[in-house]
Amino acid sequence: MRKNNILHFILLCLVIVLVVAYRFFNFIPNFTPVAALALFSGYVFKNKKWAMIFPIITLFISDLIIGLYDPIVMVFTYLSFVIIALLGAKMIKKLKVSNVFLSSITASVAFFILSNFGVWLGGWYSYSWQGLINCYTMAIPFFRYEIVGTLLFSSVIFTIYHYVINPIANAQMQNKQI
Repeated sequence: MRKNNILHFILLCLVIVLVVAYRFFNFIPNFTPVAALALFSGYVFKNKKWAMIFPIITLFISDLIIGLYDPIVMVFTYLSFVIIALLGAKMIKKLKVSNVFLSSITASVAFFILSNFGVWLGGWYSYSWQGLINCYTMAIPFFRYEIVGTLLFSSVIFTIYHYVINPIANAQMQNKQI
């Protein structure tokens, strides 16, 4: 983490609990904070291993509660969040609205491409070009929820981090130095 202290650890644990709870009570498909959490993990963790693992742990805990699904689809869904965490590390070097916006759109596209490729490989559609095209075409209505959800949750998460968490952590660090 950028600032290695107990406050950040507690807040990250709280984030896991909130994301899991949200996924449990959410009834809008693909309108979740998981991609935003992955982007944020890429930004906040210096150690990229943790940036990739954190959203996967969160997703897996919520999947255990909600229910597991087709293993091939799960692999591609989880892989998409690993890639999204790496996108967050590369695209959000400096916390700016434009960086968060562009990375959120890119994350949604990455999730759409990878997760739906997993759906196609999982046998939900015929193994042909037409089947692949049908798979992506049928997923388009869900894509809008993914984009809006990722943009909204990224805005909330990064805003809270910038205006609440980071100032508290900085003040705590300054108090320790005095």
